Amino acid sequence: ADREQSETLLRKLQKAIETTDVGITITDEDGIIEYVNPADAPMHGYTVEELLGMRSNVFSPEEFRAETLLMKQAHHGQMKANWKRERMNLRQDGSQFPAKLISNPLKNMQGELIGMVTVCEDMTEYRKAEYLRQTSERRYRSIFENATIGIFQADAHGRFLAANPALSRILGYASPKDLIETVTDIASQIYVEPQHWHDITSLLEVIQDTPNIETRCLCKDGQEIIVNLNVWAARDHDEAVAYF
Repeated sequence: ADREQSETLLRKLQKAIETTDVGITITDEDGIIEYVNPADAPMHGYTVEELLGMRSNVFSPEEFRAETLLMKQAHHGQMKANWKRERMNLRQDGSQFPAKLISNPLKNMQGELIGMVTVCEDMTEYRKAEYLRQTSERRYRSIFENATIGIFQADAHGRFLAANPALSRILGYASPKDLIETVTDIASQIYVEPQHWHDITSLLEVIQDTPNIETRCLCKDGQEIIVNLNVWAARDHDEAVAYF
């Protein structure tokens, strides 16, 4: 019964390894590939059969194809479990791609090194998405910083989370930092009629945004100005208001 359970577990583990999207490679103590899963081979432009018997440094760019630091550390017992790093991996056609690698030494009952298992994740799409995200952030940050109209974010407690230079100029503050640090209660310090701010935020609890609203605001020097507001609520995953 124990043997049957063990064989069933092994079949489940094999199925999991063969169907996962990340690459898995197992080498012997000399770095020769003994096993590679169906995800890892095409990731590097090979078939499974082509990779069996090859050295694992076939995935390394030419300048790293000498005996790797990884195997040296493993042989000398210096390699830590779950060694994580990001680097460029090499495909069969010579092209490279960013990869996230996690390696672990395999040892026998006597503690002797018998091989290495490495998990490889292709980071190409992640890097593209991250580049687009950063580009988008820079674009919107530029719009935010250079807009001629005041833009701000405020939390549900009536404190500024962010403000652009235009808003600080409109309200007579030296900088966005000065505005954010000085104003601890938007209703009482910015609004001539504090209840107006509370009415707006209460309304936004039940509707998505408000139409153009005219209200009177106080500048830092006490001067009153009339402004037009467009305010909407940003909500979290539970549809609760996260900020305005």
